[in-house]
Amino acid sequence: MKNKETQVDDLLKQESYKVLEVQANVTVGELKKAYYRLAKRFHPDKNPDSVSAAHHFVRINTAYQTLRSGLRAGDVTDWMSSKKNDQFEDSQGG
Repeated sequence: MKNKETQVDDLLKQESYKVLEVQANVTVGELKKAYYRLAKRFHPDKNPDSVSAAHHFVRINTAYQTLRSGLRAGDVTDWMSSKKNDQFEDSQGG
């Protein structure tokens, strides 16, 4: 059974993938491209009168930092593989 901190980290990563509109098997380069695409679209300078765009811009930055700080090149796939193994073990009673 995972501890609460690990569960929270997993939820943050899952939400970050959604915010950045990428799959969990994204490469570091694809992650960066997605971040720049969305950051450019929702940047406060491009949407000076939109509070929701500013809020989404903050979410985009937070999501990118969450994934980037915890993952190095190749680690995204490793993380997902371990996640699948954890789910398998849980379903097997292990």
